[in-house]
Amino acid sequence: MAAQLKESVDSVDKQRQIFGKPGRPVEDRLLRQRQIFEAVAPLLERTGARRLLMSEAARAAVLSVGGLYHYFPTKRDLVLHGLNRAALERRCADFWARCGPFEGENRAVFLDMLVDAFIGKLRFVRPSVAAARELGLDPFGDGFEAFVEVGIGRFADALLRVSRSGSQRPDLFHRTVRRLFFGALLDSSVTAAEVRAELYLLARGRPLAVGATATHSALRAGRAPRAMGSRQLGSRSLAGQVTPIRA
Repeated sequence: MAAQLKESVDSVDKQRQIFGKPGRPVEDRLLRQRQIFEAVAPLLERTGARRLLMSEAARAAVLSVGGLYHYFPTKRDLVLHGLNRAALERRCADFWARCGPFEGENRAVFLDMLVDAFIGKLRFVRPSVAAARELGLDPFGDGFEAFVEVGIGRFADALLRVSRSGSQRPDLFHRTVRRLFFGALLDSSVTAAEVRAELYLLARGRPLAVGATATHSALRAGRAPRAMGSRQLGSRSLAGQVTPIRA
């Protein structure tokens, strides 16, 4: 009888370790935090970190205030989530697991996926960079810049493999991608349309410098570059709803 009772208790304990509660699957906390942060990010960019109210953030994420605090114990945790290493590592891992196989199957589709992922990462990180600067914090402290560059390096390697820039020096190609990422990260006037256009031009073997490019001039003049890929962002800007698309 005692042996049966112990076996029953052990079984319940094991179930709780696996599922958290009997009959309930373990929650993917990082994924849920990502979903909440992405829902709150447009509001964060409109109000700024200091003026953001957790009650408004909860409403944007369709949560109770208590539910929001369950995932983000402090407002600082919420507004700086885009700089969280675990969150960024998870985004990268999810991308490569989902999209990596397409590199060998359909290079054009994989290129579109790479471009979307690049813009998605900018969208994810940029609100937190602005929040950190508003709060007087260094968004690139504690080796964060070097950490992000590892992801950018892997992206640049993949972009170079599927591009027409085979004769391009890898170090120069990487430098161009790096300038594009950090330039767009810090300059809220750079839109998703501009970043998307430059990435496709770069993939076609025309490396460009951020800031004074023919692409920027064409977009601002209302002349969208051709062959920008199959998936467009429409009127959504890199900064969510803050910066309007100018093309």
